Amino acid sequence: MLQGFELDRSQYDKRSLAVFCFVQPLYVPNDHLWFNFGNRLRDLVSNRDWWEIPETNPEAVMRAIAEVVRVKGLPFLAKYQEPDDLASWKDGLGNPNNLEGVTYSKLLKGDTRSAKKGLAALAKLATAEEVAIRPWVGDIAARAVQVASALENDPETAKALLASWRAETAGNLGLALV
Repeated sequence: MLQGFELDRSQYDKRSLAVFCFVQPLYVPNDHLWFNFGNRLRDLVSNRDWWEIPETNPEAVMRAIAEVVRVKGLPFLAKYQEPDDLASWKDGLGNPNNLEGVTYSKLLKGDTRSAKKGLAALAKLATAEEVAIRPWVGDIAARAVQVASALENDPETAKALLASWRAETAGNLGLALV
């Protein structure tokens, strides 16, 4: 699992930024960071999800950001350390990316029954209409079919496939695996 924080500067106001806290399962093939498993951190006082950095005394805002990272961000990351933890994710499962990550997490956890249900749901996404609108959904469905086929042979074969995707994704992101 890749975990982190990302500072996102506003394209409309060079003094504004948002802070994302995320986990990304590396066993879902990808060549970029994505924040589906996470959220923007909100200021503990104003509840806003954008910080405006003033020209004078930017340190106060940076202290507020550090505090929300400590109070909200680090506990979130602590909650999602392993695939077993992500297998219990409930938000946004109508999003194919989220469903794919949770399904593979369930497989790695050893919950093959739930994983098979998720793989079947992902495979059904590849209708001609859906792929015409969102071509990337076809990629997700094809991966799900590949994992399901491996799972039918042996759960360890399916897990090995996910491990190979983990190494591939880490390489794509320039990460060294430990």
